[in-house]
Amino acid sequence: MSHGLGGLQREIKQILDRAFQQQHRPLRLAELRIVLAHQRGRPRDANSDRSLNRALKSLVDRGEVLICGGRGGQRDPYRYTTVESFASATGQQVKDTAHAQQIVAEMTLAGGQALDRLRGKPEE
Repeated sequence: MSHGLGGLQREIKQILDRAFQQQHRPLRLAELRIVLAHQRGRPRDANSDRSLNRALKSLVDRGEVLICGGRGGQRDPYRYTTVESFASATGQQVKDTAHAQQIVAEMTLAGGQALDRLRGKPEE
């Protein structure tokens, strides 16, 4: 049983946080792969792609990374951001991951209207 994030998971969260702070947008998996390969200074291979996929899936399962756009697949890939970045976009002060998860859960319970505004969907 794991007791925290691994090195690759921490690196993924740092990349996603930095992308949101600098560009104010979530990243696709392909963009994440490119940044990670550049940061590590070595080319991608099948093993690193598999490790990235597994680490990202576990972060999504834990609720530390959110899929905040896309439908999946080549035409409309998922877009990922950290739960802290997503929650901070509401204008609230985020203390830690648990607090950010609570903010996002409250937004979801509020009918999803706040989520739609953050995703850029027009109001009906």
